[in-house]
Amino acid sequence: MQLVKDDSAGSAIYSFYDSVLQDLCQSDKVKVRQVVTPAQFLELSRARSRLYGQRKVYYKTLFGNAVDDTVCLDDYDPRSYVFAFYYDGEIIGTQRITPFPHESGEFISHEQLVRFSGPNYENECVELSRLIVDKHSPVKNVVNGLAMTGASLVALEGGFKTFITYVKPRLAPKFDSFVFDQDGIFFQIKARGDHYYALYKGDLMPSVTPFFGLQSCPADLKNIDDLIRYTLAARAARQSLAG
Repeated sequence: MQLVKDDSAGSAIYSFYDSVLQDLCQSDKVKVRQVVTPAQFLELSRARSRLYGQRKVYYKTLFGNAVDDTVCLDDYDPRSYVFAFYYDGEIIGTQRITPFPHESGEFISHEQLVRFSGPNYENECVELSRLIVDKHSPVKNVVNGLAMTGASLVALEGGFKTFITYVKPRLAPKFDSFVFDQDGIFFQIKARGDHYYALYKGDLMPSVTPFFGLQSCPADLKNIDDLIRYTLAARAARQSLAG
């Protein structure tokens, strides 16, 4: 499940992402990394406990009253691509990207999900979930930084093309930087209350290429090298105009 290897090529990839993220957040103290090792997952669980703890009612619906080190992990985490946003070495945001089968499949029929997402749903679609950001984040664009990194890596390194994600309908306008294709599927999760959620879908790369300074997603953007090439060219063009 590890998308970026622990070698010189992997270091170069993360250096590229760091440069884009630091520009996006206007801070040299930020980075996003995939959570891979058991120690990192324990750190993730503690961070989720702290961050969801800022929203006590929601925390209780997800995790109950338990407080041990692994309570904020579940069966989806080990088979998902999980990303953590670090500020000065501390996790201030996380997001999970899960291949099929998806958590929403517990609440929406498989037939509905296939109709909604398309015939390649099982092989090409991932679910974005467990997004949480520190209420007191010292930098902006944490959500965009997580999406930019995670979505592009699972698309270009994992081979996925589309995504689904669910939110409370009233929160959807906060995600207007993402490309949702159509009206969502409305459903309930009874264990979390009587309110409704809306499931949306979109294309991974076209949804995040604007964060790399690209006006649109190039048709021949197929891998990380292409993304780096296009991003650096766009950056150079902007600098030339500014100069």
